[in-house]
Amino acid sequence: MTDDERLPEVRAVTPGQVLHLCRCGQCASLPDAAASCTDSLELTVGRERHLLLCCCGLSANLPFCDGSHAPAAPGLKERWRRFTGRRARSPSQISYKAVPWRTSPEPDGRTSTMTCKS
Repeated sequence: MTDDERLPEVRAVTPGQVLHLCRCGQCASLPDAAASCTDSLELTVGRERHLLLCCCGLSANLPFCDGSHAPAAPGLKERWRRFTGRRARSPSQISYKAVPWRTSPEPDGRTSTMTCKS
Protein backbone atom coordinates (compact mmCIF):
# COMPACT_ATOMS: atom_id res chain seq x y z
CA MET A 1 0.00 0.00 0.00
CA THR A 2 1.49 3.34 -0.98
CA ASP A 3 1.34 6.45 1.19
CA ASP A 4 -1.30 8.00 -1.10
CA GLU A 5 -3.59 5.01 -0.55
CA ARG A 6 -3.25 5.32 3.22
CA LEU A 7 -4.42 8.92 3.42
CA PRO A 8 -8.06 9.45 4.40
CA GLU A 9 -10.68 10.41 1.86
CA VAL A 10 -12.66 13.60 2.33
CA ARG A 11 -16.06 12.90 0.80
CA ALA A 12 -18.74 15.55 0.28
CA VAL A 13 -22.20 14.06 0.89
CA THR A 14 -25.69 15.44 0.36
CA PRO A 15 -28.99 14.84 2.19
CA GLY A 16 -30.71 11.60 1.21
CA GLN A 17 -27.54 9.99 -0.15
CA VAL A 18 -27.10 6.36 0.99
CA LEU A 19 -23.56 5.08 1.56
CA HIS A 20 -22.43 1.50 2.14
CA LEU A 21 -19.19 1.78 4.11
CA CYS A 22 -16.81 -0.93 5.29
CA ARG A 23 -16.27 -1.44 9.04
CA CYS A 24 -14.14 -4.60 8.85
CA GLY A 25 -11.14 -2.86 7.26
CA GLN A 26 -10.51 -5.75 4.84
CA CYS A 27 -12.36 -4.54 1.72
CA ALA A 28 -10.16 -3.66 -1.26
CA SER A 29 -12.52 -0.77 -2.03
CA LEU A 30 -12.08 1.03 1.33
CA PRO A 31 -13.84 3.12 2.49
CA ASP A 32 -16.71 1.64 0.46
CA ALA A 33 -17.94 -1.82 1.40
CA ALA A 34 -17.67 -4.68 -1.06
CA ALA A 35 -20.82 -6.67 -1.75
CA SER A 36 -19.34 -9.55 0.26
CA CYS A 37 -18.42 -7.40 3.30
CA THR A 38 -19.71 -9.00 6.48
CA ASP A 39 -19.50 -5.82 8.58
CA SER A 40 -20.79 -2.93 6.49
CA LEU A 41 -22.53 0.23 7.60
CA GLU A 42 -25.47 1.61 5.64
CA LEU A 43 -25.44 5.34 6.25
CA THR A 44 -28.27 7.61 5.11
CA VAL A 45 -27.03 11.20 5.04
CA GLY A 46 -29.24 13.67 6.91
CA ARG A 47 -27.50 16.93 6.03
CA GLU A 48 -24.86 18.25 3.67
CA ARG A 49 -21.39 17.71 5.12
CA HIS A 50 -17.90 16.37 4.52
CA LEU A 51 -16.90 12.98 5.91
CA LEU A 52 -13.31 11.96 6.69
CA LEU A 53 -13.23 8.28 5.73
CA CYS A 54 -10.50 5.74 6.51
CA CYS A 55 -8.68 4.26 3.50
CA CYS A 56 -6.00 2.28 5.36
CA GLY A 57 -8.16 0.01 7.54
CA LEU A 58 -6.22 0.86 10.73
CA SER A 59 -8.80 3.15 12.35
CA ALA A 60 -10.44 2.03 15.60
CA ASN A 61 -13.53 3.98 14.48
CA LEU A 62 -14.12 2.50 10.99
CA PRO A 63 -15.37 3.69 8.54
CA PHE A 64 -14.19 7.07 9.86
CA CYS A 65 -10.53 8.10 10.05
CA ASP A 66 -8.98 8.54 13.51
CA GLY A 67 -5.42 9.30 12.33
CA SER A 68 -4.05 5.78 12.91
CA HIS A 69 -2.38 5.87 9.46
CA ALA A 70 0.17 8.41 10.70
CA PRO A 71 3.09 7.36 12.92
CA ALA A 72 3.19 8.93 16.36
CA ALA A 73 4.80 12.38 16.49
CA PRO A 74 7.73 12.52 18.95
CA GLY A 75 6.89 15.97 20.32
CA LEU A 76 4.90 19.16 20.11
CA LYS A 77 7.11 20.70 17.38
CA GLU A 78 6.65 17.67 15.12
CA ARG A 79 2.87 17.62 15.69
CA TRP A 80 2.74 21.36 14.86
CA ARG A 81 4.78 20.81 11.68
CA ARG A 82 2.41 18.08 10.53
CA PHE A 83 -0.65 20.17 11.35
CA THR A 84 0.51 23.34 9.60
CA GLY A 85 2.79 21.84 6.98
CA ARG A 86 5.69 24.04 8.06
CA ARG A 87 8.30 24.25 10.79
CA ALA A 88 7.55 26.08 14.01
CA ARG A 89 9.45 29.35 14.38
CA SER A 90 11.72 29.80 17.35
CA PRO A 91 11.27 32.95 19.46
CA SER A 92 14.41 34.45 17.89
CA GLN A 93 12.79 34.19 14.42
CA ILE A 94 9.68 36.19 15.40
CA SER A 95 10.02 39.86 14.57
CA TYR A 96 8.60 42.61 16.71
CA LYS A 97 7.95 46.18 15.68
CA ALA A 98 6.39 49.26 17.20
CA VAL A 99 2.93 49.91 15.80
CA PRO A 100 1.16 53.16 16.67
CA TRP A 101 -2.40 52.59 17.80
CA ARG A 102 -4.89 55.28 16.89
CA THR A 103 -6.43 56.11 20.22
CA SER A 104 -7.84 59.28 21.63
CA PRO A 105 -5.00 61.67 22.45
CA GLU A 106 -3.57 61.87 25.92
CA PRO A 107 -4.17 65.12 27.82
CA ASP A 108 -0.78 66.37 26.60
CA GLY A 109 -1.75 65.66 22.94
CA ARG A 110 0.41 62.49 22.39
CA THR A 111 -0.98 59.22 21.04
CA SER A 112 -0.06 55.89 22.62
CA THR A 113 2.39 53.47 20.99
CA MET A 114 2.35 49.74 21.76
CA THR A 115 4.62 46.90 20.68
CA CYS A 116 3.01 43.85 19.09
CA LYS A 117 4.06 40.76 17.12
CA SER A 118 3.89 40.88 13.34
